[in-house]
Formats: sequence, C-alpha cells, structure tokens
Amino acid sequence: MDRAPFDKTLLLLVPLWLVCFGLAVQSAVVETGYPSLLLTRSDAPGGYPTVSGLVAGGGGSELLVGDRVLAIDGRDLAGAGHVALYDVFHAAPAGSRLPVRYQRQGETAEGSVPVRSYRMYWPRLPASLVFALAAALLTLRLPRSRMVRAFAQTFLATGIFLACAFGGGPFVTRLALFAHVGSVAVAIPLALRAALLFPDAMRPRSTLARFGPWAFLALLPFEASRFYELPFPRQVGVVGMTLGDLLFFGLLVGIASHAYRMADPVGRRQIKWVLLGIYLAVALPALTTALAATNLSSVPLVVVSMATLALIPISIVIAIARYNLFDIDDLINATASYTLIGIVLLAGVLSAVPQVAAAIAARIGVEPGGAQLVLSLALVAMVFPAHRWLGPRVQSLIFPERKALAQGMGALIGELDACETPRQLAEVTGTRLTALLRPESCAIYAQDRGGFAPIFVRGHVVPPAFPAASPLVTVLRERGVPLSAEGHSRRRAVSDVSPFDRAALETLGVPVVVPVKVAEDLVGVICLGSKQSGDVYTAGDLALLGELSAKLSRRLGRFDRSDVARETRDMQAALRRYVPGALVDEITQGRDLEEGQREVSVLFVDIRGYTRFAESRSAAEIFSTVNRYTRCVSEVVRKHGGSVVEFNGDGMMAVFGAPAPLPAKERAAVEAGREILTSVAALPVEDEGRLEVGVGIATGEAYVGNIQAADRSIWSAIGNTTNLAARLQEMTRELGAAVVIDALTHERAAGAAAGFERHAAAVIRGR
Repeated sequence: MDRAPFDKTLLLLVPLWLVCFGLAVQSAVVETGYPSLLLTRSDAPGGYPTVSGLVAGGGGSELLVGDRVLAIDGRDLAGAGHVALYDVFHAAPAGSRLPVRYQRQGETAEGSVPVRSYRMYWPRLPASLVFALAAALLTLRLPRSRMVRAFAQTFLATGIFLACAFGGGPFVTRLALFAHVGSVAVAIPLALRAALLFPDAMRPRSTLARFGPWAFLALLPFEASRFYELPFPRQVGVVGMTLGDLLFFGLLVGIASHAYRMADPVGRRQIKWVLLGIYLAVALPALTTALAATNLSSVPLVVVSMATLALIPISIVIAIARYNLFDIDDLINATASYTLIGIVLLAGVLSAVPQVAAAIAARIGVEPGGAQLVLSLALVAMVFPAHRWLGPRVQSLIFPERKALAQGMGALIGELDACETPRQLAEVTGTRLTALLRPESCAIYAQDRGGFAPIFVRGHVVPPAFPAASPLVTVLRERGVPLSAEGHSRRRAVSDVSPFDRAALETLGVPVVVPVKVAEDLVGVICLGSKQSGDVYTAGDLALLGELSAKLSRRLGRFDRSDVARETRDMQAALRRYVPGALVDEITQGRDLEEGQREVSVLFVDIRGYTRFAESRSAAEIFSTVNRYTRCVSEVVRKHGGSVVEFNGDGMMAVFGAPAPLPAKERAAVEAGREILTSVAALPVEDEGRLEVGVGIATGEAYVGNIQAADRSIWSAIGNTTNLAARLQEMTRELGAAVVIDALTHERAAGAAAGFERHAAAVIRGR
C-alpha cells in the first residue's frame, strides 16, 4: 500500500466542519428565518430583481413568478440579487410575514411574503455527521494510506457542503455562502483523486491523472453563479455546473470501469460496494430533484431525500474495512430485483390504479379515494412474492456463476446419498469441493484416538493434526457452523483459538473451516484454502457449505462407528510420508527446541517445469536428478545457517533464524537463494538439459515448533510468513524473476539484495 505522511489538510477541514455543523444545528433549533422566494438580479444597473421561483413553502406568498420586487420589510432592493434576501429574512421569526412592495405588469402593489426556517434543512445534518464520522473512522484505521487520506478529505468537504445550511448576521451568512461554494468546488477534484486511488491505493503515475482533477476548481464561479448570481448570471451558472457535473460523473464511470477491469476479485467486490452505495444514495435525490425542476414547491422533498447521501460514506467504509460484511452480489441482486418491481409498481400506481379505482368505485358505490388506497396496498403486498420469483431470474442473468455453484453443490449433496463407505464420502466431498470452489488447498480431517488427523488432502501442504483438546477443536465443537477467517467473521472465528492453531490455519491458507458433527459429537473437519481466483468466501458460500455439513452429518450417522474408525485409520496411513527433519545438531547437543512465536526468514524453492521434465524421463532418471537437486539445495541452505524443514517432491522449504538464532537471517536467506540458482543450474542433467528454479523469501513472525502430522511430530515454522514466502515463490513465474523477496527482507538484507527491482503494483493472491 502506498503510504503518505499525516495529512495536515485535515487539520483545516475538521475545524471548518465543526463550525459549520454547529451553526447549522443552531439555525435549525432556533429556527433562523429563511427566504421563501428566489430572486434573479436585473440586467440593468441599479434595476430591481424579479421573482424566479417560490420555494420551500413559498406558496403562501402574494407574489408570482415574474413580479419585480422593489422592497421587502422596508429595504430597497435596487441593484440587489438573491443574496440580499438572507440579510432581510434571518432576523424575522419563522412563520411570520414580511411586507413587500412589488410591480406586476407595470403596476405597483403591496403585500406580504412568509418567512420560512432553516429547520427545513435538518435532514442534511445526519448525512453531514455520517460523512465526518466516516472520515474519522478511516483515518484512525489507516492513518498513513493515501487512499484513506483522499477519501477523508472528500468526506469532510462533502460534510461541510451538507452542513452549510445556516444563517445569521452578515458575517455568518457570508461564511455559509463561501462554505457552500468552496466545499462543492473542492469536493469534486478530491472525489476524483480518491477514485483514482481506489481500490489498491496505488498513486497514479501519469501527471494528468495526478493533477488533472484540480482543473475542476474552475467550476467554483459557476456554482456561485447558479445560486448567488456572482460573477455570472444564474443561467450561465446552471449551464456551466450541468456540463461540469456531466463531465465529473462521466470521468467517475470511466475510472470505475478501468479499475474494475484491472482489479482482482477482492478489489471488484470493493468497487461493487461503492457503486451500490452511490446508486442507493443518489436514486431518491435524483428523483426528487427531477420533480423540483418542474415544481419548486417540491424543494423540501429534495432536502429530505439528501439524507440518503449518508449511504455513500457508509458503503466506502465497508468496502475498505469490511468488504465481506455481507455478500455484495446478493445485495446487488436484491437491489436490481426490487428496483424493477418498484418501477412497475410506480407505473401502476400512477397510471392504472386511478382508472381501475374509479371504475370499481362507480360499480360498487364507494369513494374513489378509498378504492385507490386499497388497490395501492394490494400492489405493495405483492412486492415480496414478486421478489421471490424475480430474484433468482435476475441472479442467473447478472451472476450466472452463483447459480452454477448452487447447482453444483446441490448435485454434490445428491451424490453423497450414493456413497456406501466413509472413504467414498471423503473422496467425493473433497474432489467435488476442489472442482467447484477451486481452493488452493483442501484437507478433510477425521476423528482419531488423540484428536483429528487428515484423511484427504489436495494442495501443496503438510496438514498438521489437531489434538482433541485443541482450542480450535473446542470452538468448532461449540459453534457447529462453518467458520470464516475472512471479512467480518475473522475476529469472531479466529480470535478464540491458540497461536499454534491460528498459525496452522494461516500456513494451510485456510480461511474457511467446516465442522461435521454427528449428534453433538464433532467427527470431522473440512479445511478449505483461499480460492485460486483470489475471491473470498461469501455468506452464500458459507450457507451452501453449511448444507453440505448437515448432509455429511446425516450420512455419517448411518455408518457403524467401528467401520468409520477403521477406514479413518486406513486413509490416514495412505497419507503418511517422510518429511525431513532439520534439527539433528540441536537435539544431539542436548538443547531443547523452543516453541512459540519468533521472527524468521522463510525460503521456498521449486523446480520450474518439473511436470514437463518428468514426463519425458524414466523413473530412475527422475529419482537421480531430484536426489542431486535436494542434496545441492540442502548443502547451500546449511552453509548459510538455515534449516531445511520440508521437501515436497520438487519443492523445498527452509528457515533462517530458528531453531538457533541467526542475527543476519535476512542476508543469509538472500545469499542462499542466489547461490541456489547458480548451484542448481550447474547440476548435470541427462540430455544436456538444465534445471531452473524459482525462489521466494519472506521475513516476519511465525510459530516455530513441533507439528503433529499424520503419524509423527515435525518441526517446522508456520503462519503468515510461511504462506507469504510460498506465494512469492509462485510469483517468480508471473514476474519473470528467479528470486522474489518481500520488502522487509529487502530492507534488512542490505547489499545482499542489490539489484532487486520493486514491483509496487504486483498483487499477492490471498493478501
């Protein structure tokens, strides 16, 4: 993430918002007087303004649109415009009337106009408060993020705009006007900057993208003219701001479309959250604004509808901090379905209902208004049944993969009825889940004498066993529903387990754990790794997995316990394999192997094109080559003070800094990685070929200690750092690099890391 120093601009925006919000609350509480008509300045120097609209309940006025206003409450309005009204109306009590002298068709007359109140703007204040709170929340959560800083600035500028509905003396009135115009002019470029940084927080590289948004500051005089006729006539301001708004929204759509195409699945979910929030926030104000354009008496509806703008910061906060709070695809599907139903319902209420109600009323002799109300309520009552019918059809249209997954899970649940043994249940479940969800790893555990051991494994992992007294097993036994370590469930699901269990889940890349119970007894656990697509497990996915767990529970309950135990032991025996130890020196010298959290550097190495290499050679040739490779890599690792803790076919994992401390572990790991490249490349290979490897190195906290595997204890290092090193090794192919290291390793390795290039835009799957 691109980081920036603390934003001093917030120190200016926060006090300004506090002042505006406080004055707006005061004006609403004491009901400061507000004009009930809209004036347009005369083109002639010293001329009198004309009435261009009656707003906010101005229907009680004796004035008409087109009247020339000469004076209000004794104040001569020669050469004045709409701004002068604020000075006249603010001191008058709300609900009172002010005397007015005006000309209509050349004749001078006198009358009165009502005084409205700033209280009519109160719905803007909750929205303003939500914008400010969202800015504070994001800033406290990620204070050094450029993206968060841009959104915080945008939120505060928008909050100031929403809170500038206040009045008072000349100074207070001018402050409100300047706050209104300035906040609108600044919020637009700030919003564009935030959009350019979302969702990956990477700073735009082009000069145009970085500085272009500030060109929208040119809209400032048009916004001032649209409302206050300065410095241009109001019509010029309206046209200028309309064109500016169209350009602004067009750019937002273009930026969002480009970001969506470039984003990974998680980034796309974040963008969906923002787009849904904008749609829900803008739909009602857009509708009421359209009504007010033809009838200024509808302005109060526009003001009330602006409270929905609070949905924008809420959606952005969720997108950044809790993008998996709910299944965004389900929310979009429901929104689309209800929108279509709402359009049909509104059309029916406005067109068909009055005519049908009139016909029914005439036939049965009731009031047309009562018949119309009954018909309208009947249409509203059909909304939910209509959604139940329309929702699945909309989902199959816009999210066909969700329908395919649901159908696939349904087929899997049906296949379980045909399984005659626990072995078949495990194999069918594991194989089909791997095909449907495409996780990076899948491990199915069954109850053993001492706890839970793996009986089915897919993916390059060494699945550890879990003791029966493990906190993780306790949590699974108590909850009995799928646990997610992603999004909103992470804190609840994972915080209750031990450091070892948490580290084991992180090493396995397991964001989802599904318990399988028979009655109240936990008999199995399904661990699913991160999706290969990079997407998250949604609430819909978890619901489907819950249905699968329930089905497995029912099927296992029909088998004899002794048969289940026997087949479990057979499947565990089939998974046993040799995992090399790396701790002979420590043990023979009588030193205890300390367990717990420790900072280490983890190195992963893998032969490139191993499958293609093995297909063209005999088993003896493969064995001989791999033997030389493993011996070569082991010698290099030991030479630099590392410990080889795992060989897995053509792959290897080594740890630097444990079990024995190694002060320069980062430097040692990088030097070992470089030497592995040259040493492996020099190995003799049949047919004059050459082995190539990819190396990934990461530094950070890991749990080091003994892991109980299927049949023995293995010393290893597990956790996020191990997972990161493995993913960096996978990225060597994507980046066209032989060695990929993380930023912390690069910083500490100093000269050993010379020549490495920074790839700030590279996306690490699952992080």
